[in-house]
This record gives sequence, C-alpha cells and structure tokens, in this order.
Amino acid sequence: MSPRIGAYVLTGDTTWLGRSLGSYYPLLTALVIPWPEDGLGWHGQDLPLAAIGSIVESIDDRHLLRLVPGRWTDRDHPLDAETRQRQAAIDALSDEVDWILQIDNDEVLPDPDRLLRVLTYAESRGLAAVEWPSRTLFRRTRRSVLQVATASGEPNYEYPGPIAVRPRTRLVSARRVDAAFLRPVVEGDDASLQVARPADAAEDRSSPSRPTRRSSTPVGLARRGRRGRSSPAGGMPPACEDRSTSPWCGGPHPSPGDCCATSTRSPARCGPG
Repeated sequence: MSPRIGAYVLTGDTTWLGRSLGSYYPLLTALVIPWPEDGLGWHGQDLPLAAIGSIVESIDDRHLLRLVPGRWTDRDHPLDAETRQRQAAIDALSDEVDWILQIDNDEVLPDPDRLLRVLTYAESRGLAAVEWPSRTLFRRTRRSVLQVATASGEPNYEYPGPIAVRPRTRLVSARRVDAAFLRPVVEGDDASLQVARPADAAEDRSSPSRPTRRSSTPVGLARRGRRGRSSPAGGMPPACEDRSTSPWCGGPHPSPGDCCATSTRSPARCGPG
C-alpha cells in the first residue's frame, strides 16, 4: 500500500510555485497552506497571498487544499517565525497522513516515484525524516544554464535539510529536525559540505536506490540559484556533457539545443550582469 502523503506550501516567493507544486501534487492526499491572517511574512513584509492562493487553486483539481490560519512574524528572529509556521502545517496534517512533504516553492521534484521508494525504506528503518540531494542551476543564458560546481568542475551537490518528515515531527530550525534522518548520498560525492565529514549519530546514509552522477533521470531537488534570476535548478540532471537527456538544461522551456554549462566561478560573480 502506498503511503498517505501530505504537504504544505509556504506563503513566499511565487516565481516557481506552480512548477514546484505540480511536480509532487499527484502524490498527495492532503495539502495545507499555513496562512498568515495579518498578511505579513517572517520579517513583517507584505505577502502575495492572492497570487499564492490563485496558483495553488489552479493546480489543486482534487480540492485537497485547506488553510491553517495563524501569525508568524518576528522581525528580530525571523528564522524562529519560519520554524513556527512550518510546525503549524505539520501539526495540522499529522493525524491524516504517513509522511509530510516540505518542499520549498523554488524546488522541483523530478522523480516522485524514486522518492516514494525512499520514503518506504526510511519508514522501515524507523527514521523521522528524509533529506534529498539537489543541484543548483544558477542563471540561464541564451543557450545554456550555469550551475554551481566544485573548483575542479565536478557537479556540486547540496543536502538542504529534510524534504519529508513523519507526522508529529518537531522542527528545530526551519525544516531541520533533531531526530534520526535519511540522507541518500549521490554515488561518488565526497566533496559536499554535508558529506565531507563523518556521519553523525542521527544520520543514516544508506539508501535502497543510490542516486548516481550520470543517471538518465534526475532524482534530486531542482533549486533556484542563490543569486540572480530564479532558475529551476537541476536536481541531479545527467552530466552536462549528456545534452540529449537532461530535462533541466535550458531553463523553464528547454529546447533540444540547450545544455548545461558548468561554471566554477563563485555565485557572486555569476550573478546578474
């Protein structure tokens, strides 16, 4: 039996929200938005609530969505406000699902079936959360996409915190947890900040289906760049030399001639020019 999966959508950036939610919506049996009653974000800024609601409703053809009202502003400690908003969503979903996705609005899940297999595996090992590897496409040019890479030109992987948690999990900082979690490490990756050190006691690096650098199907999160125009960053597309199969090359509307251009420059120097 497939696990029951819920998710929450944060009330932030809308640039890639439709693409992000659309990538995992077919998995869902429940969906919530932790909805700021005062219309304010963590820093006290006005939020594009009407746009967020419109985008989510356009995708939610099964009418899963419900709102979880609250107030989550803390100008002095915005990270605490973010954590509380996320926790409110988890608490609202915990009685009706087996797993809760917490995929940010600028992240795209290219391979939902692989994630389902890993969630089942993590549950069998009694783990509370699952991280997911990602690659960041930095900026789209006319014919290519710059991606964050290592100094040697190899693909750079990040593990940006759990994207799925079990019901009643307590968050400690944004979407991070203080509990045992699965971190599926990309085959051959020994340079990423999160995996260059030995695994700590709560970290399980085993995997039923270890992602590879040259997988024909991307399996990690697609994330927008740290700076510059939002890009559907490549959640482990094939190596950039494989121009025929990478669905992330070329940005939101790829064409056959597009390819990934690996950049070893710093993000600051890869920003908008």
